[in-house]
Amino acid sequence: MNVTTEVTEALTECLSNLIADWNKYSQDWQPGGDCHDPEDGDNHTAMQVTFATRDGQQWAYQTGSTDFYGACYSLPCWATVWVDCDTNIIEAVQGIVDEWLDGCY
Repeated sequence: MNVTTEVTEALTECLSNLIADWNKYSQDWQPGGDCHDPEDGDNHTAMQVTFATRDGQQWAYQTGSTDFYGACYSLPCWATVWVDCDTNIIEAVQGIVDEWLDGCY
């Protein structure tokens, strides 16, 4: 499998948008507009995102449930990340690519 620079850039953009949306919406229920829940210690509110590919070129993502109806279901190589206000996008993208490469081909 070959994951190109274009794909890693697209993953980076996708995660950036998801994190921005997550931060915006998590402020609606977090005191002080912070994604850290002060009543839950160091735990964060977070969103699970699954990224999948067949060949490292075409990919899809879905949030939440990994049931049989999501955008990733028909693709064999999966990587799952948790997104919150502290997510390092570069590390997350590298983790996705590493999981794809380790889990397939």
